Amino acid sequence: MKIHYTFKNQQLLQQALTHKSQGKINNERLEFLGDAVLDGVIAYYLFCQYPEASEGQLSRMKANLIQKSTLATIARELNIQPHIICQNEDISQQAATLADVLEAIIGAIFIDSDIDTCTHYIKLWFKPNIEQSDDHLAKKDDKTKLQEYCQHQRIALPDYKVTRIVGPEHQQHFYVKCQIEHEGNHSEGSGTTIRSAEQDAAKKLLAMINKEP
Repeated sequence: MKIHYTFKNQQLLQQALTHKSQGKINNERLEFLGDAVLDGVIAYYLFCQYPEASEGQLSRMKANLIQKSTLATIARELNIQPHIICQNEDISQQAATLADVLEAIIGAIFIDSDIDTCTHYIKLWFKPNIEQSDDHLAKKDDKTKLQEYCQHQRIALPDYKVTRIVGPEHQQHFYVKCQIEHEGNHSEGSGTTIRSAEQDAAKKLLAMINKEP
């Protein structure tokens, strides 16, 4: 993993990585705690960083930063998926599972250290997203538009999966497949980061949907 934090209590990390499918000892309680810690850290950061922003703008920015798809993307970038303990690989690849595990790890770090340490690592992991916390973040990007389309259609949220990684580690190019339930629609996007590849895939899928009669 690339979380850059070394646990004093390794059992906390093991529990954070353990999906509920594994039995009674799992990451659900840590996820509950991590969700609250993440929400508070991001809210306080935005409150201090944007003194002129309205409550609505702050809420929009926070929602973009902590939505499940964003958390899943960050989890993939931190290479968390191969370390998830669950019944099968399909579960570990689901966006909801990845997001939940990331929140559980945040909760575990909070218990293992303190809120200042948690804040440091949240800012480190979320840095590319936080750097976009400006006027354009308050607008809807393609992933947000596609998510809202699915919600309006009352279908499952988009599923993003990395299909290929090309090039050396310092110059990788990512390919991501985006799929929704609606008539099996799917698209493939690419980019120099997983995040940009997901945005490209969402943009292409929206274009396909808009062309439908």
